[in-house]
Amino acid sequence: MNVLILEDEKSSALRLERLLRKHSKGSEFKIYFAEKLSEAENLIAQENFEILFLDLNLNKEDGFNLLKGLATESFYTIVISAYSERAIEAFEYGVIDFIPKPLFQERLNKALDRFFSLSRLNSQTRFLFLKRGNKIESISIHDIVYIQPAGHYSEIVLNNGRKKIHNLSLDKIIKILPNNFERTHRAYIVNMGFVKSILSYAGSKYEIELKDNTILPLGRTFAKNVKKSFIISQQ
Repeated sequence: MNVLILEDEKSSALRLERLLRKHSKGSEFKIYFAEKLSEAENLIAQENFEILFLDLNLNKEDGFNLLKGLATESFYTIVISAYSERAIEAFEYGVIDFIPKPLFQERLNKALDRFFSLSRLNSQTRFLFLKRGNKIESISIHDIVYIQPAGHYSEIVLNNGRKKIHNLSLDKIIKILPNNFERTHRAYIVNMGFVKSILSYAGSKYEIELKDNTILPLGRTFAKNVKKSFIISQQ
């Protein structure tokens, strides 16, 4: 699993690496380092990360500026900072933990245990976050009907008919959605709670009918899993 440490003090970064290795699952970590926001942005563009460990004071740059630009990336963020007064601000960006410096093994282990709990129970995800200028907008998972491509991004269709553009592709966004969302086609992800029926036709062709009577395609390779999810959603 890929881990990114964004920390401008080398000694602090190496200490964090040592403590990560001592965790029970430390052998699973492939750790990358960045000292500047620009370095972190380049790494994030090249690799898929599961965890970001973020310091806030980076050579006079504010670590939160990274989250402002990448608020909807598909990794979890844990802030490690001496500026404990910024903890509330951190949680507004959706970080899963804020660890005050100095860093100790027991406290880091608690944050990692929380991460592994969330990554196993993907259904914990309650909101998607979108960047709108200098503000972060949250969308409740329960309001999402389906998601389709919008160039390199994704278009989220809500139950009130509104549409939002998310900066993740379908391949990335499916990783952070709860289990009631299914990839139904190479171009669609659907919230099974809004599915009315699955339509079958000759030649093993399928479609999905939503509760508002919208018809979406159902790919043959996805049909088996979607049918199972549909049955579960009706129980």
